[in-house]
Amino acid sequence: MENRVTCFNGPMGSGKTAIPKLIQLLCPMPIKIIGVGDMLRAAQVDGRLDQARTKKMNDGYLLDSEFIWNFIKPNLPIDKSFFIDGFPRRSNQVPMILKWCQENKFSMLYFNITQSHEITERRLSERSAERNRNDNKPKTRGVRWKEYEKHTQNVANELNKQIHNFPIPLEIIEFDSNQIIDYPSLFKYTKVRTN
Repeated sequence: MENRVTCFNGPMGSGKTAIPKLIQLLCPMPIKIIGVGDMLRAAQVDGRLDQARTKKMNDGYLLDSEFIWNFIKPNLPIDKSFFIDGFPRRSNQVPMILKWCQENKFSMLYFNITQSHEITERRLSERSAERNRNDNKPKTRGVRWKEYEKHTQNVANELNKQIHNFPIPLEIIEFDSNQIIDYPSLFKYTKVRTN
């Protein structure tokens, strides 16, 4: 099994996008990064995302799992390794990606990025001054944090249930993003579990 999907997940401002870009710099060959949030924001701009889902997303809520899976699945390369930023974000998305990995003979590496609410708020406050994103407004950040606590925190637990029983290689890396994100901390604050 040569190909691998590497998933990056965590709260807002935790490095879901920055960490794969740092790792990409270390790789001798270019690796595609699929940014689910970036794809959805692009779909908002060009009108591919309907008004109801656009409002839901701008209000800080996660979109329904079937829609997200059908939205990203056509973009997943089946012939080479890739990174995916922001998926799976719900427990019921775990079987979707694991089934896809099994069908396409991919191994899976899951970065579970943890970060405190205090650090998240600080980083998003700094970020909202730099970027004009609807989902960075204070009220929306509160909703996004609740969605993270309700849904995304459970994804690693769901994967942990599968780690010894699943027929594909599956690794989970716990990464503490409360520290400064740079090369040394990327490896210092990491804990690996594998089957």
